[in-house]
Amino acid sequence: MANVYDYLAWRGDIPFTHSPFNEIDGMVLARLAYLPLDGLALQGGSSPVPIPAICDALLGQHEKGSVRLTKNAFDLLTALRGCERYAAVLAFDYVNVFDKESETQFAAVSFRIDEKSFCCSYRGTDSTLVGWKENLNMSFTTPVPAQEQAVRYLAGAAEIISQLEPDYRLTVAGHSKGGNLAVYAASYCDKAIQDRIGLVYNYDGPGFTDTVVLSPGYQRICAHVNTLVPQSSVVGMLLEHEEKYTVVRSTNKNVMQHDPTSWELTRDGFIRLESVTSSSRFIDYTLKAWMNSMNRQRREKFIDAVYQLLLTTDAATIRELNENKYSSFKKLWSSVRTMDEQTRKDMTFALKLLVKSAKLGMIRMLQDK
Repeated sequence: MANVYDYLAWRGDIPFTHSPFNEIDGMVLARLAYLPLDGLALQGGSSPVPIPAICDALLGQHEKGSVRLTKNAFDLLTALRGCERYAAVLAFDYVNVFDKESETQFAAVSFRIDEKSFCCSYRGTDSTLVGWKENLNMSFTTPVPAQEQAVRYLAGAAEIISQLEPDYRLTVAGHSKGGNLAVYAASYCDKAIQDRIGLVYNYDGPGFTDTVVLSPGYQRICAHVNTLVPQSSVVGMLLEHEEKYTVVRSTNKNVMQHDPTSWELTRDGFIRLESVTSSSRFIDYTLKAWMNSMNRQRREKFIDAVYQLLLTTDAATIRELNENKYSSFKKLWSSVRTMDEQTRKDMTFALKLLVKSAKLGMIRMLQDK
């Protein structure tokens, strides 16, 4: 049941010159985009910082209490701290944008893997309600602000990279919403940049509306996109994917498989499965049927109404909602009771459609069997 921590222990002493950059390395760099890198002198064209130095700085801040790392982040930094494979990898051009008014949550960081190889890594949805709201906005609007930021970021990073190495090779990676941003940026960047992209790694990231899937840029980059989803994927099955996706095995259950550190692997790749589970297909059928049963305006109204309800709890993150479950529920219930009649009707209608879509999903499952 080997995972990424075993990989770093087994293969951590093997340089990229002996074992080329692979899909596991891409996942590691995608996870590093989640780190609180603010204040580590990584902005713009400033001097690149080696990964071991980032590990030392963040683990030291965590020990002092000035930074609060998740268990996954702490374990990953600890494993990378003495990992020779990543000792010479340099991080640079970190960008972090958060704006409540425009419902924008975006972050990205780039890495110099060796003399000619670079990777641009996009952060997925964080724990903020704004981040989750922007993620849901993808179901009714394209582009969302983070997707526009992603294209601008890739252009800026490519300019910095071309000054360091004119004959560069580029990988673009991201987990969850970060995977969506990686594919979107690779689809809508200038063709000169697109021609430099060898692979785009999308780790369980949602798909796109037809507008993106049918665009010329997406069609050009599609063959270079490597989408990986766990067997019970939910997030990675949302919206539309024209590129083929690979199913990998996770040790976690259900939605917790979204965490890629639970994905099983061998020496230099994830363990493959033939297809996603029946529960993943059921959720996929149900949500697609639900979305197709509502026009853009109804989707937007429902998502906005749910978001406004969550804001009444005064929580800024999912963690705060969980830590104050009782008071959050009281405030939510109070808000539901005082909701205006039209909003209540809109939400009730949408929920009835969800129940109907679940029944259709069950029928589809039976037909498949």
